[in-house]
Amino acid sequence: MTTTAPTYPIESVDRTLRLLTIFANGKALTVSAVAEELGVARSTAHRLLAMLEHHGYVRQDPLSKVYGVGAQTLRVGLAAVRDLDIRGVARPHLEALRDQFEETPHLTVLDGGTALVVDSLESRQPVRVGSRVGIEMSLWSTASGRALLAGQTAEFVERHVPEHFEALHPDAIGSRAEMLGLLKLVRQQGYATSFGEFETDLASIAVVIPIPSTLGNFAVSLSAPTSRMPLDRVPQVVEALQGHAASIASEVLPDAVE
Repeated sequence: MTTTAPTYPIESVDRTLRLLTIFANGKALTVSAVAEELGVARSTAHRLLAMLEHHGYVRQDPLSKVYGVGAQTLRVGLAAVRDLDIRGVARPHLEALRDQFEETPHLTVLDGGTALVVDSLESRQPVRVGSRVGIEMSLWSTASGRALLAGQTAEFVERHVPEHFEALHPDAIGSRAEMLGLLKLVRQQGYATSFGEFETDLASIAVVIPIPSTLGNFAVSLSAPTSRMPLDRVPQVVEALQGHAASIASEVLPDAVE
């Protein structure tokens, strides 16, 4: 990093880059907090955030009104660590999962208050779960979202999971309180599931990829029509997902993963 300031600094650019650095360090901020961090008026902070949000570099949580990292910042970050290229590393593992189970695997990353699908390989079955690449999915109703949520703080869960939310069927979880109990189970068993809670007739199982959170929070999952994902198949899928997740982690950072 250059330590000497440029001869002709552009103040607005300087503030924008300082703000992005703050968000890159994992902070979630209100407009007032941004104003305080940058030493600017609240109106100035609001304009900076509005422009960054317009271009996808930050996103505002609709419930808490707090700003956090957006999808575009994530893409820049992934480009900056392209030598690690987790998507490239994960692709053969997604192929292996698809071929083993004849179902659709996904690679997902935690993106603010959603689970963003960054890679997927469709099953070759005539009736199959389609690719979700580029889709931002709910954290509380999807297996990937739940797996990713399980590694976050209670404060994060409170900020991003509504106190009550719509459930697709009577047995589905419909509140943050229930979700907190489920996340405890997910942490204990090491995987998350969703059976018809994100989409009717969609079953999904997910595990996190054990890499440092500074590189992003990723999960790998397998999705299928519920008719092809009976409960007695879950242990076999979990074992395969956990094995591939560990292999991906070891290939991404061989010296940092046990």
